[in-house]
Amino acid sequence: MTTLAKLFDDVAAGIGLGPPIDRESIDEVRADLAAHLDALGAQIPVGAPSLVLTKARIRDVLACEAGALASDVDTPEMNHQLVLGNLVDRIAAAYVVLGRVPDDPFSCAVESLRAERDERCLAWIDAATPDEVADLRQELEKRAQQIEVSWPRVEATWWPRPEDRATIAFAGGRLLLSGRFDLVVGGRPTPIERVILEVKAGVATGVHQPDLYWYALLGALRDHMAPRVVAVWSAGDATTVTAPISAGALESAARRVVAAATRWVELGLGREPEVTAHQGCRWCPALERCPTGQAWSPDE
Repeated sequence: MTTLAKLFDDVAAGIGLGPPIDRESIDEVRADLAAHLDALGAQIPVGAPSLVLTKARIRDVLACEAGALASDVDTPEMNHQLVLGNLVDRIAAAYVVLGRVPDDPFSCAVESLRAERDERCLAWIDAATPDEVADLRQELEKRAQQIEVSWPRVEATWWPRPEDRATIAFAGGRLLLSGRFDLVVGGRPTPIERVILEVKAGVATGVHQPDLYWYALLGALRDHMAPRVVAVWSAGDATTVTAPISAGALESAARRVVAAATRWVELGLGREPEVTAHQGCRWCPALERCPTGQAWSPDE
């Protein structure tokens, strides 16, 4: 673990980076991925919606198929932590653009939500009690201060791209890989190597590690250029966890995508979902009717 300022200092000095990955290696990963995903996409019935694989849907179906299906049917209710995460993302993006934290982080973040028409977050805030809003303001202010004191100035010459979206189509559009990068900097023709940064509102954990390789794969497929490092910055403790990226990391992430896509396609064709206990059980919308999830313990 490191600080974000040190991460960018290291990147500028060429420290802590994965080895350069040439275009041919990325094309090989894409070709192998396409062979598997095109075959899976051909099994999706004509007229059925495209299968969209996001970070969450990959993680969920690999953790527990029954829980993933439940989350697809019952969208998890918006809550304090989810709203806080969305607000922190907006403050991080504002910092990149303005070069400083806004004077009123809460109002700035809410205006950003309005501009993006994020109705779920806005509805939660509008329905919240004054005490809940006050708590949200206070927690956002703490995290905004963490950005102010621990983030370096993001130079324009680094070509910063906050909230950068990517969608990659396979099987003629029947199967899509989709995601959003909280921040991308560097790469040609800038003076630093390409870095993808994910921002989290909580504290650093190892839970996010597989997500870093997913972001690397998505970026490499879209841009035909892999990031040299992917990092997650946690606003709760101002800690940065990094993952240098290699060709092997992209191949591993691609295998994970294929495994998740295979499960989703099979489930869509009617296979009975498997139930697996894991740490996400406590937030599953199907928990009340799932003895396996109810029996799960943090000690497992």
